[in-house]
Parts: sequence; structure tokens; C-alpha cells
Amino acid sequence: MKQQGELVGCQHCHQSCGGQGCVGKVPMFSMLDAHSLNQVSQLVRRRELEPKATLFTAGDPIQGVYIVRSGSLKLVRYDLHGEERILDVLREGDFYGGNSLFHQSHAPETAIALEKTGICFLPEVGLRDVLMRNPAIGLKIIQYYSAAHERDRSLLEILSIRDVMQRVCRFLLWQGENGAARSLTQEEIARMIGTAPETLNRKLAELKREGIIRLDGHRNIRIEQPHRLENYGA
Repeated sequence: MKQQGELVGCQHCHQSCGGQGCVGKVPMFSMLDAHSLNQVSQLVRRRELEPKATLFTAGDPIQGVYIVRSGSLKLVRYDLHGEERILDVLREGDFYGGNSLFHQSHAPETAIALEKTGICFLPEVGLRDVLMRNPAIGLKIIQYYSAAHERDRSLLEILSIRDVMQRVCRFLLWQGENGAARSLTQEEIARMIGTAPETLNRKLAELKREGIIRLDGHRNIRIEQPHRLENYGA
């Protein structure tokens, strides 16, 4: 069952926000002057999600832009057996949506909070008016999704590697550059790279014994020797 936080005015997000805090974090609004930024901020509606709460489900209509104000979301799809595959992780300043500004859009994946997460939602109706006055925003949306597609291609290349250790090493290097695995448990990382959690645990333990990585808790993996990680298992 979908669990969604209450929709309230952005003025409750933070005492010093002024309605512009979350909007100002998003690259597509970076060129707006103070007056235009304030106009966009007036559209904001706030949601608060508890860990594991669902923001939207695959197939839901996307009628605006979801901005991650705090915390993180994982985007997942499920196979025919109900197994979860993590496609991406959205963090503070990232956004989801924008396609609906150009055509009717439905979510191809499900968004689930990895931790307590604050969301600011901008409805498409008001955003279209802003877009008409600031065409450069449309270009920013295109640039954002172009970068997202590059990330998708990088992950697909990693998934195509048959040797599991090489796949793990490449993923750790990739996530070190892009922050892809922060807030992910080792089980979730295993789902993201298509291997069993037990297999991933063994590979990480081997890399730890070699002094190539350091494990701090169940979520934090720190790369100690990136040059060795790049060639390990090759």
C-alpha cells in the first residue's frame, strides 16, 4: 500500500527557508533571479516520508517535479518474481519528473525512502507558466536527463561484466565518483549489481583483507586504495 506524507505549505519546511531553500538547490532553477525564484517557491508543497515509505509507484501519473529536500530515495523496479532491482538513488538537490511538462507521463519505477526524507513537490500547471517565461529551464531539464542517461549507461556496462569481483570493483569505483551507494545497505548494493548478498559479502571481505577498502558499519564502504581496486580481479 502506498504511504505518502502529508502535503503542506513550504513555509513549514524550515524557519529560514523563505520558500526558496529546496527550489534553489535544483540545477534547472539556478538561472532564475530572486523574483522568479520566489514565484516558483510559491508553488511548492511539502511531503515528509518515513524510512521505507513509498512516494509513488510504477504506473502512477507524474504531474509535476519531486525535489529531494533532505534524505534519499531509491528508484526500483520489480521482476516477474517480485525481486527488487535498484536503478538509482536520488539525494538532496536531485529531482524526479519534468517529463510531464512536455507530455503526459507515468512513473516507470517506484520511489521508496531509504531514510527519513523531505520532499518538495512542484505541480506541473504552475511550472508550465514559469517555463514559458524562462525557456532556459527546459534546457536544464534536458541536460539533467542527459546526465542521468549517462549514469544509466555506466551502470549497464557494470552489469554486463560477467566476473563478479570485477563487477563489484567497478561498481565501488563508480559509486565513489557518483555517490551511488551512500545510504544503501550491502543487500541493496547486491540487488543493484545483480548478485547474491552472500556473494557480495564475500567479495567485500576479500577486498577488506587486502586493505583496499574499509567497512564502517553495514552501509559505509570507504575506498582506501582506488588504484588497486581498479585493477583487482582483472
